[in-house]
Amino acid sequence: MTRERKLEVLVIVEELRPDAVDGFLRRNGLSKEMIERWRREREAGKLRLCGREDTTHKRLDIMSRRVAQLEQENKNLQNRLKQASVILEFHKNLSELMGISAEDDVKKTASD
Repeated sequence: MTRERKLEVLVIVEELRPDAVDGFLRRNGLSKEMIERWRREREAGKLRLCGREDTTHKRLDIMSRRVAQLEQENKNLQNRLKQASVILEFHKNLSELMGISAEDDVKKTASD
């Protein structure tokens, strides 16, 4: 892995919420041990970029913010999906208790 990629990953990991780090590492085939090793290398000055450092950091900052935004959006959508599933299950159970089949409910709604 290139120095630039290691630094990019470190920036992303450090800006993620703690509960999102493990998922990010799994999706990218990385481990916590690798991250710790790269942090030590960076602290020791072994992971310095040559040249376009400002541009790279700006790009990494934008990318890491976008990743965090997408992960939050994903979490929100998962919560909405869970809520919708609960509502549908409730509707199904209520219909069964009232003796109304889903087809009857759809036909009634269509005729209204």
